[in-house]
Amino acid sequence: YLKQDVLDNKYILISGTPCQIGMFKILLKDYANVLYISVICHGVISEKLTNLYLEQEFGNQKIEKFEYRTKENGWTNPSIKIQTEQLSKVIKSTNSSLMGLFQLNSILRNSCYECQYKGDNHNADIILGDYWGIYDFHREFYDEKGTSVLIINSKRGLEFCKNNKIFDKILYVKSNINNLKIANSSFFKSGVKPFRRYTIAKDIDVLTLKSINDFDSLQEKLKNEQIRMEAIIEEEKEKRIIAEEELQTVYNSKRWKITNKLFNFVGRILHR
Repeated sequence: YLKQDVLDNKYILISGTPCQIGMFKILLKDYANVLYISVICHGVISEKLTNLYLEQEFGNQKIEKFEYRTKENGWTNPSIKIQTEQLSKVIKSTNSSLMGLFQLNSILRNSCYECQYKGDNHNADIILGDYWGIYDFHREFYDEKGTSVLIINSKRGLEFCKNNKIFDKILYVKSNINNLKIANSSFFKSGVKPFRRYTIAKDIDVLTLKSINDFDSLQEKLKNEQIRMEAIIEEEKEKRIIAEEELQTVYNSKRWKITNKLFNFVGRILHR
């Protein structure tokens, strides 16, 4: 039906993750009446794991609404929101086993670790995402509820924004896309596949997501602490090398040699 709508010259807007856009572009080719909008994607959690999390946390309660990233606690405290027939609950991501494992890259789809649609390979006309770190680049545009980045990725995307006067309807500032290498690296590269990703499928059959997340979080903290300690040791080694080089320079200096001879001479006189 969608392809027929396109052939009937209806104007179509398709939005989704970059890989979904890639699929639609294979199906619909590059028809002029189709506009593609994607998001900067960290990765995708399987529906099975989401359902498992809801079952373990909320039992048989009927889930009426589930938001992965509500901003009720503000942008700097990302949270999920779950609404059932009995309650409406906002949970900080740090207190959610599902989001904890997601942020550790432990439960992404396998294809997400080698995403074909990063950087210059993004193939949507317009790309939307979070402008993490905007406080460092455009402080006046920082908002506790979040600031978005809008990337015009094609001539068609630019024409759409101009024809619909998008820039007249929003507050915006032109920015350097390379800022995202620091602020939102998911635009440029895939998440690193942790070793735990190979075994987590078996663990899920015997452990709760909370137990797995607690274990993985502890491992991550220990790894970060080890990296911190190694960095401190390396810094101390560098300081010692510099100190030894400076001391050797002093020993090799003409002033030191004269001073040393003078002390030796005075020492021999005093011990006569």
